[in-house]
Amino acid sequence: MGLPSIGIQRRVMTAMIFLGIILMGLISLTRLEVQLYQGQSQGIISIIVRARGGLPPLDVEKRITKPIEEAISTVTNLRNLYSHSREAESRVTMEFEPGIDMNFAALEIREKFGRVLPLLPKEIEKPIIANYDDAEAAIMVFALTSETLSPEDIREVVDAELKPVLSRVDGVASVEVYGGRERKILVEMDRDKMVAYNVSIEKVMDILGQSNINLLAGNVETSKFQLAVRTMGAFNTVAEVGEIGIHATKEGSIIPLKEIATIKDSYLEPADYARLNLEQNVTVYVKKTSVANTIKVAKTVLAILDKFEEVKKGQLDVIIVTDKADTIIKAIGDVRDALLIGMVLTIVIIFLFLRRWILALIVLVSIPTSVVSTFAFMNFF
Repeated sequence: MGLPSIGIQRRVMTAMIFLGIILMGLISLTRLEVQLYQGQSQGIISIIVRARGGLPPLDVEKRITKPIEEAISTVTNLRNLYSHSREAESRVTMEFEPGIDMNFAALEIREKFGRVLPLLPKEIEKPIIANYDDAEAAIMVFALTSETLSPEDIREVVDAELKPVLSRVDGVASVEVYGGRERKILVEMDRDKMVAYNVSIEKVMDILGQSNINLLAGNVETSKFQLAVRTMGAFNTVAEVGEIGIHATKEGSIIPLKEIATIKDSYLEPADYARLNLEQNVTVYVKKTSVANTIKVAKTVLAILDKFEEVKKGQLDVIIVTDKADTIIKAIGDVRDALLIGMVLTIVIIFLFLRRWILALIVLVSIPTSVVSTFAFMNFF
C-alpha cells in the first residue's frame, strides 16, 4: 500500500497533516525577517576618529591610526583588521569570526580603545565606535530642499532636529549629512598681539576647552529630596566667548580673548557639496548596523521623515533618492512570483498527463504548503 492509497483511504488524517503543515508555514512566514544576502556583512565593527585643524593623512596615520591598531590588534576572535587614513579622518575596521557575540566584542574593543584614547591628539573629536562596515552603501539616501531656506539653514535644522532622532533608531549605525556649510564659532587670532602678550595658541585652546563646560559641583540634601548642583560654564552667546580671560599681565590686569582675536559666528569652509537636479541641497545618508534588518530600519526612518515633513510643511521638502528596502521587497516578490508560476505549471502538467483528479488534488494541496513551509523554515532557523 503506497502513500497515495493511504492518503485516499484516510482522508481526515491526510487533511489534518497538511493543515498542520500549512499552519506551521504561516506562523513561520509571519515571523520571517526578509533580507537580501542575509548575514553577508555581519561581524564587523568600525572606529571612526575625526580631527579638527585639517591634519594631513601622514600625521593621521602616525598619530591616530597606528596607535589604535596597536591597541585593538589583540582583541579575541579578530579575523581581519584594515584601516583608511585621510585628511583629518581615521577609520579602522575590524572583521570577526562568524558566530561570536558582537556585543561582547564591542565591549572588549571599547575597553582597549579607552586605554589608548588619552594618547591621541587633543584635536580629535568624539570617536565613533559602531557595529557596521563603513564601506557599505547607505540603506537610504534622501535630500532636503527648500524654497525659502538656504543650504546652511537646512543643515542647521537637520543637525539640530532630524539627525539626533534618526541616530536613536534601533539598527541605525550612522547618519551622515552632506551639503551646506556647518555653523561654527570661529576664533581668528592676531599673531602680533599674541606675541606682544606672550600668549600661545595652545594656551588659548586649553582655556577655551576648560571654560566651555558644565560641571557637577555636588549635592544638596533636603528632608525629602536630594538636589544636584551644577556650575554652568558653557558659552551661550558669542560675546561670552570674547570676554573669557586669556592672560594676566604683571600689573594684574586680565586680557580678554577679544583683545587678541576676532570672534565670529560664521560657517566653516565647505568640505563637500550636495546637488539634486542641479540645485544645492542637503543630502543625508543613513547606514545600518551589520546585524539589523534593512526593511525594518527603512520603515522606521520613513515614518520619522513623514512626521518631520509634516511638521516642516511649507518650509522643507524631503525627496527619497535611494531606498534599499524597495529593492529587497521587489527581489523577494520576484522569487514569490516565480514559485507560484512553477507551482501552477507543475499542477497543470500532472493533471494533463495523468488525468487523475484525486492525485492532482493532492499535489494541489501539497506543493504550495511544502514550498511555503520549506522556504520559511530554512530562513527562520
